[in-house]
Amino acid sequence: GSPGGTGVGGSSREGLRWGAVAWLMLSDIVGTSVLTFSGVAETLGWALTGLFIVGLFPISLYVSVLMARTRRLLSEDPLVLGRPLGTMGEVARCAFRARCSGPIVEAAVYGYTLLGQASYLLVLGTSLQQAFFDEPLCLRTATVLAMLAMLLPICAVRRLSDSVAICFFNTLLIVVVIVLSLVDIARNAPEGRAGHTHWV
Repeated sequence: GSPGGTGVGGSSREGLRWGAVAWLMLSDIVGTSVLTFSGVAETLGWALTGLFIVGLFPISLYVSVLMARTRRLLSEDPLVLGRPLGTMGEVARCAFRARCSGPIVEAAVYGYTLLGQASYLLVLGTSLQQAFFDEPLCLRTATVLAMLAMLLPICAVRRLSDSVAICFFNTLLIVVVIVLSLVDIARNAPEGRAGHTHWV
């Protein structure tokens, strides 16, 4: 392969800049967290929920920058030249200089990703059930139909760089939904809890 291997977002010739990688990571983090947003907001209250969302954004962005810079520094390391750096496991193997670190990181990262994708599939299935509430769709059938509907856009995204625009739009859409939800929670708070904003 090439000295830089297959980059985080494609080949070394068409690698992603750190800003694009940051959007991808942010979209993944926010997209997963939004599944439990209603429960968290109900427990913490709108004030602390908004504070955590805004406060943790720079940390997520900084972690994305560190990941992109780590891969770039490793691609320039003479000891790593010629080795693939296309997955987080390969990057970990080169960074820690230990063969066992690659499989461990890959199992942890992609195992967690598999669980996250499974939750997305369940959300797709329940969303399809709610959209066609007049039809007797069980969750299994609805999930399979939703998966089939997603085949075309998934096949259209052949490289990670092709999904940057989708993740950018997805992140903005989620932010709008979160803001509207927080406003609705603040306006429709129960009468006895109207003055309680859960600051502590």
